[in-house]
Amino acid sequence: MQELEQALRDLVFKRDPAWLVGIAKERQLVYRRLIHNNLYDVIISLLPLTYHFAGAEKFRQWIATWLEEQGPKQRMYWMIPVEFAAWLMENIVSENLLLAELAHFEAMQQCAENAPNTHLSCKLGIYYHSVHLISDENSTLPLKLERPIFLLIYRADETVRWLEIEPQVAQLLAKLAEGASLKESLDSLSELYADLDRAYLTAQLAGLSHRGLVSISETHPRDESAVYS
Repeated sequence: MQELEQALRDLVFKRDPAWLVGIAKERQLVYRRLIHNNLYDVIISLLPLTYHFAGAEKFRQWIATWLEEQGPKQRMYWMIPVEFAAWLMENIVSENLLLAELAHFEAMQQCAENAPNTHLSCKLGIYYHSVHLISDENSTLPLKLERPIFLLIYRADETVRWLEIEPQVAQLLAKLAEGASLKESLDSLSELYADLDRAYLTAQLAGLSHRGLVSISETHPRDESAVYS
């Protein structure tokens, strides 16, 4: 089964297709073209702002390169642009960083929209451009910021929203998401920040928990032995 799946991937995604034996080449070309068109349509429809500002030629070339180098691994259609955006963030040249970040932001919105609940919808994005303020009405795009912004993208009341958080709060969430306890996470941040306000950060975490954006395994959110999940 794995060999068959790899053979189909080589047929569909390689720039020079690996043709299957025993099947007419014309039929394989139709299959390949159908899959490519479906993937292009899904990515363009779910990343509309990135497509708009990148332009059709550049955006389609990015998709073609992604298909050649990696291609989708997930089977859910809304995860396809998420994988594509992650590839862009890792491989895009610096002059197109804004567009890569915009693609990532739009992809995180898709994650939030399709998550089963508010807590699982919450995603952290770190950007050097104000991608959350971009719309198709923009005549110009924002300049690069001196410092990155940290956005929580989530769904509440069936609407995808975003919340800008402070860098230390974002670092705390990242460490907790790695499986560290709250105490371990705060201890680690204390090594980076001599003036770390542990009580303030714990209160910020409690506020996010109260809004359903994060969950804490212990009943008392101010308990530093609690674990973020």
